[in-house]
Amino acid sequence: MSSVVETNTVQRLISDIDHLISEMLQVRRRVAELDGNGQVKRLSSSVRDAEWFGMWADREDMQELSSREWLTQQRAQQWGR
Repeated sequence: MSSVVETNTVQRLISDIDHLISEMLQVRRRVAELDGNGQVKRLSSSVRDAEWFGMWADREDMQELSSREWLTQQRAQQWGR
């Protein structure tokens, strides 16, 4: 009988922990949405809208190469392969 009670107690505790984790994630998201003045920032619907997107687009050594091709080229030059 006591093992059934202990199992139920453990399951309830795990459920409570899962619920608290979910609440913490929601609060983290809300905090991340605020700017330094406590105002809600406009959330971008696309990564392409982020200010850092395309920051390497004007590099001459990356023109006409995919990031994978560029990385392979860099490794070959740096590692002598």
